[in-house]
Amino acid sequence: MVEAGDAKILFDPLFQPGLRPVMNDEFAETIIDGLAPYEGVDAVFISHAHRDHFHADYIIRLLAAQKDLRLFVPTQVAAMLEAHPDWKLEFDERVKSVDLAPGHSLRYTLGSMRIDAVRVPHIGYPNRNAGLENIVFRVALTPNHRVMHLGDADGQPDHFAPHEAMFSEARTGMAFVPYWMLLEDSGREVIGTMLNAEKVIGIHVGTRANPEDASAELIASGEDYFSKLGETRVIPETSGPEQE
Repeated sequence: MVEAGDAKILFDPLFQPGLRPVMNDEFAETIIDGLAPYEGVDAVFISHAHRDHFHADYIIRLLAAQKDLRLFVPTQVAAMLEAHPDWKLEFDERVKSVDLAPGHSLRYTLGSMRIDAVRVPHIGYPNRNAGLENIVFRVALTPNHRVMHLGDADGQPDHFAPHEAMFSEARTGMAFVPYWMLLEDSGREVIGTMLNAEKVIGIHVGTRANPEDASAELIASGEDYFSKLGETRVIPETSGPEQE
């Protein structure tokens, strides 16, 4: 969960139960019902359709329970939601299907928030997941608080080069990157020369049995990462075109 000013958002919050110990019906219902600290969420962003990032049953229930919430999803996720037996036509106006070809970008506004989206291949490309839509979202919650969520991005610089103009136009306060980008030369190159982020946090850490089980390599790297439920970080303030 990310909050700044009056805005509150979630990235990939509801996924298939059993894949990680934290995700079960009881925890999911806390988010779905908008119980503290998840009350007043403005928008949910889903990076891709893999079951460890998205669970259609939970998202449908979330849309039904929270009438003002907006959802930003890849077209593949939108299609899965629309095929769900509990999908309602009234959800259409609150679900933004992000239709992006590789190398292209889109921009949205939601209240005072500004949202940029680009498509970057999933880890393993091109040998696997070549056709999977993995969307990188950069969200300006306020003119001074920007975050970026990379989903399961493959960290090759060639995937990010087409989007350098978007990355460079405004500095991101905090980027949530898959932990493998912190450990690979290619990923570190992207982080250091392309993302234009003040601070980087590793995500997708741990195993199904133990989400806190960071690898020895990651621990030794000295890089920052999330692995425990309830961990918090302060988003560095940055400036950007919203202030011009």
